[in-house]
Amino acid sequence: MLHLEVDKRIAERHTSGALDVSVLEALLPNSKPHDFESFLFDYKVFLGQDKTTPSVVKGESIIKDIAAFFNSMGGYILSIFDIEKNDLDVFTFLSDNDKLNQRITGFLGKNIGIRTLITSAEIEGLRRPVVLTFIPKRPISEKPRPFIKNSTNIGAPDKPKFLFSKGGLYCRYEHECKPANEDIELLNFLYSDRHWKPDFQVNVKVENNLPPRDPNLIQFVGRKTSLEALWNWITEPRRPIRVLTAAGGLGKTTVAFEFASQLLDRPGAGLDKVVWLSGKKITYAATLGKLVPTTRCDFENVDDLLDNFLIQVGFTEAEIRDLSDRDERISKSIEAFATLSILLVIDDVDSLPKEEQNDLFAVISQVISAANYQNDNSRVLFTSRLELLTGKEQRIGLNGFDGKDFEEYVDINVRYLIEDVTQAKGVNSSRNRILDASAGSPIFITSIIRLVSLGHDVGKAVLEWRGKNGEQIRAFAFEREIAQLSASQKEILYALQLLSRARIEEIKEICGITSVELEQDLSTLKEYHLYSTKGDPVAGTILEVPEPIRLM
Repeated sequence: MLHLEVDKRIAERHTSGALDVSVLEALLPNSKPHDFESFLFDYKVFLGQDKTTPSVVKGESIIKDIAAFFNSMGGYILSIFDIEKNDLDVFTFLSDNDKLNQRITGFLGKNIGIRTLITSAEIEGLRRPVVLTFIPKRPISEKPRPFIKNSTNIGAPDKPKFLFSKGGLYCRYEHECKPANEDIELLNFLYSDRHWKPDFQVNVKVENNLPPRDPNLIQFVGRKTSLEALWNWITEPRRPIRVLTAAGGLGKTTVAFEFASQLLDRPGAGLDKVVWLSGKKITYAATLGKLVPTTRCDFENVDDLLDNFLIQVGFTEAEIRDLSDRDERISKSIEAFATLSILLVIDDVDSLPKEEQNDLFAVISQVISAANYQNDNSRVLFTSRLELLTGKEQRIGLNGFDGKDFEEYVDINVRYLIEDVTQAKGVNSSRNRILDASAGSPIFITSIIRLVSLGHDVGKAVLEWRGKNGEQIRAFAFEREIAQLSASQKEILYALQLLSRARIEEIKEICGITSVELEQDLSTLKEYHLYSTKGDPVAGTILEVPEPIRLM
């Protein structure tokens, strides 16, 4: 209970903006620091015992912690010095409020308004100089601040090592200052209201038009790496576009929907609206084993999409009818993105013909890039089987489930679909067969386990899924890609599926084509995620086609 009482008192002082003796009294009861730290305060003790660490490193360590406090809930850092053995450079660094703010601005790209109180306090019978640093809480409407440059190199010139690196996003969580870039829980916390106590939380939902959650989705599982990449993208300046790309059936829409849903309760993302526009007309309900219509289809061409986007940001249908051409629609869309902070999710881009997909990507890129000069909070997320006209840094690729995510997903499906204990044991003892057949695709896994629930043993279920029972779902996943391929590309893919694994020289010889022709066709097949590569120290690069694609 002592922790909560202290936290409450500190939170009250911090909320009021206090930087005075009342804060010192809360931090130094009976002239002695608490034996714990928290979300809201930290102790730095400089008593001359650490003579090996350079002063600049000590100072930048404090800057790292200040950034973590600011991104989180704000707070206080109390630095305690020895009268005779104090580190004068650190004391001077913390004592000069203007220079401290200048240094922090240089690392974060913003003056966050640090304030300091230089005084002394009786601590355990000795009068010691102290510096109390007040770090404000980042406003809810403002995104977390990553570092915009590296700290001083504390390693060797040829093996640099940094206290923090450019792009590093730090968070004060409980009693530690932690990097959050690769921790989905910390990222979720940073974008939340960040109240120190749940009683204070007020849910403020971002305005949105998300469709109903897919009723065939049993439970969202895993995808930690993809979600972390999306959360980190939100903080990146001048990086307004990302494409979630993968072969059919790997859950692009599901990941995009989960991310958009998480954003709705997290005002720290700085968004005014989340707009969801989908070109998907039908989807495969794996739990039902059939194709079903979607609840809505928002666009069938580029102009449809622009019109629907403008409606979602406040234009009336009459106003849109008065727009003379696409250029006017583009101009109004730029204005909307520049005025409001919007996440636009364009789902299932590949529902359009290939030439229109690239046209759509080019138009939306033009819109968001122009608006970005005035408002770099707006973002566009595409889901597409194709990689579109993107560079590597703009793409987030999805793979099938494996490891713990695969195990968890199978467990959830078994609990949901199978009541018979014997059937459940059969699935659990044949997980490797299910993984091989499905290549980790969520809808493929579910469709196989569904067959087991209908009375087949696992072996028969896998065989039937590889045959007639799986044709419809494989066509749903891959038919678009196959239809887009040229005759030579289909020939290469067919040769690959016959061989299962092959070297480039083998495919070139079988298909009777030149190296240049093979490279061009492989590039297209790779863009559609129709094969993968593995390095072999003896045989060289090996091309492989996943089992579900081979079955096509």
